Amino acid sequence: MTRQQVAKWWDGLPLAEREPSCRQAYDLLRAIVNDAVDSGRIDLAANPAILRALPDPLKNAMKTLCLRQIIFEIAARMRQEWRLGVLLGGLLGMRSGEVRALRRKSFDLDEGVIMVRESVKEAEGKVFIDSTKTKGTDD
Repeated sequence: MTRQQVAKWWDGLPLAEREPSCRQAYDLLRAIVNDAVDSGRIDLAANPAILRALPDPLKNAMKTLCLRQIIFEIAARMRQEWRLGVLLGGLLGMRSGEVRALRRKSFDLDEGVIMVRESVKEAEGKVFIDSTKTKGTDD
C-alpha cells in the first residue's frame, strides 16, 4: 500500500454525500497503519495513511452554537411564564413533569439547590402529582 493508493482511494469516496463516514473509514485505516508503525511492522516514513490535503469540515460549515446558547435562545423566544421551565429542563436535565411540579418550597436559595421530589403525571386522562421516577435517597 502506498500513499498514492490511499490518496486515490480517498479521492474516489463519496465525500459530498457521506463525509462523516468517509472520515471514519480514513481514521480506521490510519489507526491500523499507526499500530503497524508502533509494532515495527512498517517504518514511520513509509506510512501510507498520511493525507495532507484532507478537507477541513469546519472550513465551509455554518456557525454552530453550543447547546447552552441554543437553550438560552429557545428560552428567550418562549412566553415569559415558560422561560424558567425551559432553562431548568435544558440546563439541568429535568423532566417536563418535574419542572411542572416545582413549587416555591422546592427552591432553597440559601443552599442553592432545587429539591425535585414530585412530578406531574398523566394517566387515563387525569393529571396528578406523584413522586418522581427516580426517588431521592433523602426522602
